[in-house]
Amino acid sequence: PDWQEEWGGNLELWDEDATRCVSSIVPKFNRLAIFRVSGKSWHGQPFPLKTPENVRRNSLALYYYSAEEDTEGLGYSNFVRWKAVSEHDKRTPLHRVKGVIRDYAPTPVINSLAKFARKTGLNFKR
Repeated sequence: PDWQEEWGGNLELWDEDATRCVSSIVPKFNRLAIFRVSGKSWHGQPFPLKTPENVRRNSLALYYYSAEEDTEGLGYSNFVRWKAVSEHDKRTPLHRVKGVIRDYAPTPVINSLAKFARKTGLNFKR
């Protein structure tokens, strides 16, 4: 509830080519953003936060899947597609390793590794 706009953390919605931010949504307490997710709905928070020590940005994402055909050519996928839009957001060798692990490791192994990373406080974005 005490989030300051100057800390950043806006949810950004980008055009189909991820070349232009078309909307930037400030993370206000109890704000809800609803949008269609597809293979061309680039969204995220691509810049580092500017928060004081021990302040974090919390969000809750909920998804539902439908059995509709892809009649609009938007492309459906069951995995996250990465597209860098800032220097901070560019893939590192670690991101590539994580992608290979996701492609070949069984889901229980991936979940265990993610749980371990959260418990130990590992930050794979730096």
